[in-house]
Amino acid sequence: MKEFEYYAPTSLKEAVTIMSQAGGNARALAGGTDLIDQMKQRRRTPSVVVDVKKVPELMVMEYHEGEGLHIGAGTFCADIQAMPVVRDKYPAIAQSCGLIGSVQIQSRASIGGNMCNGAPSADTVPPLIVLGARAVIAGPKGRREVPVEDFFLGPGQTVLENDELLVKVIVPPPPERSTS
Repeated sequence: MKEFEYYAPTSLKEAVTIMSQAGGNARALAGGTDLIDQMKQRRRTPSVVVDVKKVPELMVMEYHEGEGLHIGAGTFCADIQAMPVVRDKYPAIAQSCGLIGSVQIQSRASIGGNMCNGAPSADTVPPLIVLGARAVIAGPKGRREVPVEDFFLGPGQTVLENDELLVKVIVPPPPERSTS
């Protein structure tokens, strides 16, 4: 594995600053289940790794009546799958989180990491697209929202700029009498 600098910021502003100062050579670490392997195989060789698990905004998991489900990019798949409102109102998201690797992997893997890899095989992405989820992105120029269906540009490619982070996904309330 190539040598890199490791940072564990405690605020979104600090994380974005570190990302922007890395000159396009930083990668966010949420669960790390894919990134660590990619670095070992030298498919990704960032000089800066930004661990986002101490950034409260990226670890949020809340349901707001009328607004929907907010899932922080660093939230572990096992936690998403275990949340009663996810199992009740968004069973496809709960199921998709249960498809990622083993129980051990699900305890580390994050929905943000699954999305930011840009892998066509990302298990959590199809239900997010079908449910009309939006990706909230933060960077030095501020925040922006992108429909999850527009987040991906091709295999391994997303709309994230080098100095941006996926903060969370917002999934609107499911329509009445819907299921998955």
